[in-house]
Formats: sequence, C-alpha cells, structure tokens
Amino acid sequence: MFAAAAVSGSFSMSSSASAFAAECVNNDLRDQQAIARKLPDCRAYEQVSPSDKNATDALGYPGATQASESGSSLTYFSTSPFPGSEGAAEFPTYVATRHETGPEPAWSNQGLIPPSSPSSTTSVAGVSQDLALAIVVGQEPLLTADAVPGVTNYYERSIPTNSYSFLAQGPAEAFFVGASENDSRVFFETEQPLVEGAAVGVPNLYEAHSGQVRNIGLLPNGAPPVGGAVAGAGGPALEGEQPGGATRHLYTEHAVSRDGSRIFFSDVGTGQIYVLRAGTPALEITATQRNSAQPEERPAYWRDATPDGRYAFFTSAAELTDDSKASDGHPDLYRYDTDTGALRDLTHASIEGANVLGVLGTSADGSYVYFAAGAALASGAAENQPNLYIWHESAVPDVGLVTVLAETPFLAESSDSANWSDRVNGGEPGGPAGGGKSSRVSSDGTTLLFSSQVPQTGYNNGEQYEFYLFDAITRKTVCVSCNPAGLVAIDPARLTHGSSVSSPAARNAILTRNLSQPGDQVFFETDEALVSQDGNDQADVYEWERGGAGTCDPGAIAFVASSGGCLYLLSSGQSSDSSYFGDASPDGANVYLFTRDRLVATDRDNNRDVYDARIGGGIQAQNNPPAVPSCIAESCRMPQTEPPAFASPPSAALADEGNLALPPVLTHPPVHRPTSAQILHKALKACHRLAKRKRAQCQVRARRNYRRSVNSARAGHPRERRPNP
Repeated sequence: MFAAAAVSGSFSMSSSASAFAAECVNNDLRDQQAIARKLPDCRAYEQVSPSDKNATDALGYPGATQASESGSSLTYFSTSPFPGSEGAAEFPTYVATRHETGPEPAWSNQGLIPPSSPSSTTSVAGVSQDLALAIVVGQEPLLTADAVPGVTNYYERSIPTNSYSFLAQGPAEAFFVGASENDSRVFFETEQPLVEGAAVGVPNLYEAHSGQVRNIGLLPNGAPPVGGAVAGAGGPALEGEQPGGATRHLYTEHAVSRDGSRIFFSDVGTGQIYVLRAGTPALEITATQRNSAQPEERPAYWRDATPDGRYAFFTSAAELTDDSKASDGHPDLYRYDTDTGALRDLTHASIEGANVLGVLGTSADGSYVYFAAGAALASGAAENQPNLYIWHESAVPDVGLVTVLAETPFLAESSDSANWSDRVNGGEPGGPAGGGKSSRVSSDGTTLLFSSQVPQTGYNNGEQYEFYLFDAITRKTVCVSCNPAGLVAIDPARLTHGSSVSSPAARNAILTRNLSQPGDQVFFETDEALVSQDGNDQADVYEWERGGAGTCDPGAIAFVASSGGCLYLLSSGQSSDSSYFGDASPDGANVYLFTRDRLVATDRDNNRDVYDARIGGGIQAQNNPPAVPSCIAESCRMPQTEPPAFASPPSAALADEGNLALPPVLTHPPVHRPTSAQILHKALKACHRLAKRKRAQCQVRARRNYRRSVNSARAGHPRERRPNP
C-alpha cells in the first residue's frame, strides 16, 4: 500500500480563477453565468446545440464527436431529429459552427443527413478534420443528377455550401479514412469494386480527387493485393481481426499525411506495409535492409506515423536490419524515413526481440516515441511485464523506462493495454477511454498522458484507473486525476464516456483531444468529487492545468503540490445526471462538454446539451434572461424539476463571491425519456440497416447489453447501459 499524496491547502474552486477575474475582458458575461465565475482561463459557457431540440438530447460518443482544429465547429448526434434540421435517420448527425459575423458571435446547427424515407439507410460515413466536408451514403433521395436509382450512392457533401457531388455507387459500406488538409483529396475503404481491376469481396483503398475515384491500394507492380488493402494497420498481425484499417474502426488518423501526399496502407494478405507518394508506385517500407542473410518474411503491424508522413512506425518479428534481434512472438519496433528510405530498429538492445506490445504515441517530428514492450530494455524494467518506454533520438541510451504498468505476471490483455489500443472502441465501454485508446502525446513529444490501475508516484490507488502525466524533460510522473486528499478512488477516471443510451457506429478513427498540444491541460471526467463544488455523485468534467500555465498560479488554493498543477471543475458539479467530455481544440481553448445543466439563460429544458467552455467566450444573446410569460393565479406556481445552473446554487463554495441575483424562475413541461424496452427496440431496429452477417452480430450485442436493463426495469429498477459499438 502506498502512502497518500501530499495535499496543498483546501480544494474549493475559489482559486486563481477568482484572482484572475479582474483581467478577463469577458467579465460581464461571466458574471451573468454564476458558475462561469469559477472557470479557469477566463472561460465562459456558450450553448452549442439549439435550445429547441424536440424533447431529445444532444449526444456525443468517441469517434462520433469531433471538434475542428480551429475550435469553431463540432460534430455530434441525437436519437431523433431536431426541429428544422434535415434528415429522418436513426441517428441524425449535426455539425455546429460558430459564426463571427454580425454584432456578436452565434452558433448554428446543420443536419448532415438529407431528408429521407423511414426505410432508407442514409448515414454519414465520415467528416474531414476541418469539418468542411462529409461523406454521405444513402439510397433515397438522389442528391445529384448522376446518382443511380435503387442502389446505395456515395456523395461528398460540402458543409459550408450544403452542396453534393457524386462519388460512386455501392452497395457495400464505405469507411472514411481521412482527407488532405484542404479537403481536395478524400480517402475511404469499401469492398465495392468501384473501378476496373479492383479486388472483389475484399476491401480496396480509394482516393476521390477532382471528381474522380481511383484505387490507390496497389502493389508496386500495379496489381491490387489479393487479400485487399487497408489504411494503416491490417493483415495477419491483427490476430483474427482482419482486414483492419478503417473497415475495422482502427485509428487511421496518421495513415494519410496532412497534405495528402503520402498514404500508408497494409496488404491484408501478407501484412506488408507500403507508402504511396504522388506520381510514384507504392514502395514497401517493411522490406529487409540487412546486408547479411535475408530473413524469412513475416507480417508487419503498422503503428503510427508523423503528421507530415515523413516517419512511419511499425513492428515486425522479422530481422529487418543488421542489428535487429526480433524473433517469432518478440517483434521489434522500427522507424522508416520516407525521405531517405532509411530503416532503423529502435529496440535492438533486446537479446531475443523486444516483444513490443504497442505504441502509445509519437512527437510530431518523430524524435520521441512512447511504446510498451515485454522485454527489459532499460534499467528498472521487468521481464515479461508491460514496461512503458520512451525513445528519444538524441538521448543516450536511446530507450529509457517510464514505468512498469503491472506488478503481476505479464498478460497481453492487461487492464493497462488500453494505452496502446488500436481501435476507436476496442475495449470495455466503461474503461478509461470509453473502450478506445487512453494515452496521448503532446506535439513536441515531451509530455505523455497515460492511464493505469497500478499506483504510480506514491498515490494510494490500485483498484481503479487514474491518469498520469510523464514529463520527458524532468523524467517525473504525476497523477492528474487522483483525489487531492489522497483518498482511494471509488470510481474510475475516464477520458471519454459518451451517451448512456444508444449510439451510432464510430465513424472517424481519430483520437479525442484530452491533452492539449502544448501538454499543459488535461481534460477528463470522473464520478469522484475532486473539489468541494462537486457535490452531485455523478460524472463531471475536469481540467488539470500545469502550474504557471493559464490561470494556474502555484500559490492558488486550486494548486495541488503533488501533481504540480491546478484542478478545475468545468461542469457544474450540481447536476442530477452525468456530464461528460466531448472533445477540445488542439490548443485547449475550446472544451466541449455534454450536460443537462442549464448553463445559459436561453437553455430552458432538461435535455442534454453540448456546451463550449471557451477561453474568452460568452455570447450576450444567450445570457439575456428570456421574458417571463404572463400567467394567472395557480398557473404561475408550476413546479420546476431542477434549478437552472446559470443561477447560483446555495453552496458554500460560492460564498466568497457575495450575493448573486437569481434569474426569473422558468417553467417547462416534463421530459419523457424512453423506457429500457423502447431503447432495446430502437437498438434492434438500427441493426436492420446492416448487412446480414453484421446485422446478426449487432442484434446479439444489443440483446446482451440491454436485456439486463429491460429485466431491471421490469423489476422496478430502471437502468441505462451503453452498448458496445
């Protein structure tokens, strides 16, 4: 048992945010949002979803919620359409955009699915990183003159202009891989042979450019791989999860370089990896570069690449360099330079192979790599346990130990394996990242965020997940989600939670931005009360901020000495339901969260909304209290189920701010949420749009996840449970 962490002062939210308030140019708006007074960095709330949502919730989910890099746009979904929005699909998808025109900013919401008949299968296959382009798949209506009646058609939808262009016809499902930064080149996978010579019955990798679709997943001889081609990881190394790529919801974010000039794909049959560069045939990056005896070919596993596509990282059990000692069951980690063609074994220090388990992340320039391996490659490492390592190009020795992630005999599927998960939803839904990857790396590579059930740095925890930050400069690890009072966690901290009811399949295989690019902010959620203002026993959204960054003054009450940073509550901590994190802009200036709290005056219902806790934010039109409707006698005394969160709660945590005027009491009809049986019915109905084999799998998952909920409801104990996607 480890000793409790040291505590610095008490932990109410009357911290540096209050001291810094005098410098906030948006103080007038923050003062109208009583809870915003407690937010750090001059943040204020902006309601992103519309006020009128047709008595339904705005929902988010890993892979289906995505913020643009500018922070001015966000995708999310609902279970039924909002008033005035396009689409009649099972899960309408929206893109919200912040407009700077006019007297002040305003948010608009656009449905991405066109109006369609109830029997249609129209859906959004993916959205580009800038949220300016979407891939829409559907039968009716025909959206362009060259669309084909009676079959599934693929379209590109320009979100700013709301216009469509025809890509190809189905009927196979399309899986979005990525797009170039200007959206001129779009990449996707489908088993449909869209061009002459494409492989049949296996995935092909396509590029849409200038109105033309071409098959780009071709071998150096110009032929398509017999087993198919997928972006990023694929093939035998997936151990039964073939083919891989976007088709299996693997992360493909860096399989396409930012400018779209370099694309990495795997031959599903052989597991060999290729890079495609403009104007040249595909080049195999997993080919041996040994000067001595040539090794027997073994399947490789694509792990990651830098955003510019210069460096690609993969593992292989083949000895591909003269210093490699890789062997069957003990793959090494390699880095390939697409500029020079040089191949380097980053883990050659092992005796019989490094037994690399996965890659947690890399720096943008490829000079830092974090990975897990079962071999002891550095001092302090444990053989046959998941050791977490850092490789730095200029460091001596090259590989250093961060920590050992487990104290028990090594298990390939240990709880901490979520740190190197390759799938958007590859693990348990209640895990540290909603079933996805639970590690993040700052753009310069000097900061690593990872999860563990093993106590680190003396924190008293060993039963639940906590999140830790490793600093490559100081070589220190701190816990950013641990209770400042040193208490043992009751519930796990999470990076992503998502909808507690039903949800669409994950679309975009990208990581949510829980770590800001500079590495100074971490965003997560937890059921545990980490500050005094959190008093609802529900999941809430928190921010950890490094000391000296933003408003985190090491002398402030919110500063936690043991973590070297401040803990801030971004949701109210007073809601009767959970609040959860959606995504953030790379710089951390925009933090999107989903909550039933009414954080601005124009939010008048109890449905879940998405808000932007924005640095320097706030919109006056959203904070003007709405006119109180005229009423007569007893009609003025309708009960209110939950006080609006923009009013000051009667909490000691707010006592230091003085007396705050309460806005008028608002009334609204009760919200009728679906029963567990209705949720199960809707989940089964959603399965019908899938192909026969996938439909059966979907139905099994739905019944497995919801049967218990239905039985509990019948026994008088209703319970919500989110299904595995």
